[in-house]
Amino acid sequence: MKRININFSDNLLYEIKRTSKELNMNLSEFVREATEVYSSKIKEEKLKKKLAKKNDETTQEDTQIPPDTSTTEEK
Repeated sequence: MKRININFSDNLLYEIKRTSKELNMNLSEFVREATEVYSSKIKEEKLKKKLAKKNDETTQEDTQIPPDTSTTEEK
């Protein structure tokens, strides 16, 4: 595990400390878990957008009328 330095505003640090204490977690555990949860949420949202875009493209393809391949002259 790597050690890093992070700067928080006084208000945010207060909230982090308060919440981590309520959850019986140390500050590092709380920040690590919160970061993992947020990172997962971002990945999930990106995937949902990608799937929605793909779905829209597929729907558009499905609703397009194919070109008329019949001939007007019959033999």
